Amino acid sequence: MIYLSLGSNIGDRKNLINSAFHSIKKFAKIEKISSIYESIPLGFESDELFYNCCIGIESNLSPFEMLTEINKIEANLGRVRVNDGKYHSRNIDIDILFFDEQIIQETHLIIPHPRISERNFVLIPLVEIAADFIHPESHESITQILSNCKDNSKLTKIKD
Repeated sequence: MIYLSLGSNIGDRKNLINSAFHSIKKFAKIEKISSIYESIPLGFESDELFYNCCIGIESNLSPFEMLTEINKIEANLGRVRVNDGKYHSRNIDIDILFFDEQIIQETHLIIPHPRISERNFVLIPLVEIAADFIHPESHESITQILSNCKDNSKLTKIKD
């Protein structure tokens, strides 16, 4: 199973996430979808709150092919990347969290995502769909990682 995190804090957040789902379905089968949560920005200041969720997918793409497709989706939905080393508001952000049990350490692709264990906005939705998934590096379940997470920012579940 491949796990992705999706986030949006600019524009029609829910519609942007749904548009990303639709685009992902062109190269993957979505097996699991978490609830959508609203959260504060982490690592930068913004008045705009994020919508975040996680999905579990199956795909025949390689991790690098998937990254290319994800970057296309982000660009098609209007994401503009700013390469200044800082976090910014964005209309869509899609991260590969896990790709089965693979470990990849390349310049433009690190799997598992290196900051999973620091982010409630990733861990809380991920626990909904992958509570028992074992992190291939830490050998802890997602539930264990969440219980040790030092991020105490609150999330609000968005009703459908």
